[in-house]
Parts: sequence; C-alpha cells; structure tokens
Amino acid sequence: MKTRRLLCLLAAALLLLAGCRGREQGGEIFQTKEGDGYLILLDGGREYVPFCAIVDTADLGDYLGHVAGEPNERIYTYKDLPREQWLVDFLNTGLMPEGMLCREKNVTDIPAGLESEYWWN
Repeated sequence: MKTRRLLCLLAAALLLLAGCRGREQGGEIFQTKEGDGYLILLDGGREYVPFCAIVDTADLGDYLGHVAGEPNERIYTYKDLPREQWLVDFLNTGLMPEGMLCREKNVTDIPAGLESEYWWN
C-alpha cells in the first residue's frame, strides 16, 4: 500500500513539473510593430514602448509568452507592477541576457527609481 501511494505521489509530482515546464515554453504569442526607430510591443490592443534596460533577472515577474517567431525573446511582467502598464521584453541568447522594460504608451505615472532612456518617453 505504501508503494502504491508513493508511486501516485511521484506521478502527480511529474505531471505538475511537466505542466509548469510547458507553461514556460508556451504562453501567449506577442506581436510587434515598427515605431519611429524602435519596436512597439503589442498586447491586447495596448502598445508598449521601450522605457529602460533591465539587467537584474530578479526584477522579472510572471512569464507571459514570447514574441512571434522569436522563442528566445520572452515577455514577463515587471516586479509587482500592473501588466496593463509595464512589461519586460527579455532576450536570452545564452551569452548575455538583455531585458527592456516597456511602458504602455499612455502611462504617465512613473514609479520612483525608474527613468526613461529614450526621447519618446
């Protein structure tokens, strides 16, 4: 009986791990479009423009998906800020990961400590 219970627990753990792994690899497909010298990230009718570089992966929130045709260009939430206002476009090529914090173009309330690196912000 203990062996059967252990096998059931092991099977459940493997299914849970497989489900989490699939979510990280899958997720939503995000589109982009050309801005005036930069790419705009599209999400459900909202447009996100680059705001500043992100180098600390601890700032990444939930994994949401990836950019269409670019499985290494992943989209995350940023810390605990609302998805409707801020997203992170994170490119991990294995050599030097790069992250770009993107602001929804209509957001005017900038959290303390964040400063734009671009003229359009």
